[in-house]
Amino acid sequence: MNLAEFKEAVGEIIGVEPSDLDSNTTPQVAPSWDSMAAVEIIALLEEMTDGDIEAEEADAFESFGAVLSFAEKRGIIDLQET
Repeated sequence: MNLAEFKEAVGEIIGVEPSDLDSNTTPQVAPSWDSMAAVEIIALLEEMTDGDIEAEEADAFESFGAVLSFAEKRGIIDLQET
């Protein structure tokens, strides 16, 4: 998955246009990013990794940048791919 596809998937969950998502997007600036959206983001990531995400890892998802970093480390997205 490339960055644009990942932004589209997360943006759909939190109600933000993919073009408006950046590393500083947080629940405070995206009102639709509530606890249910957080669960959906975790489910998306788990589906893409075929594994569970530990609570400590999920607790770190305080911004889109943190989610993006996790996705890159787990090999979900390739930031070099366009």
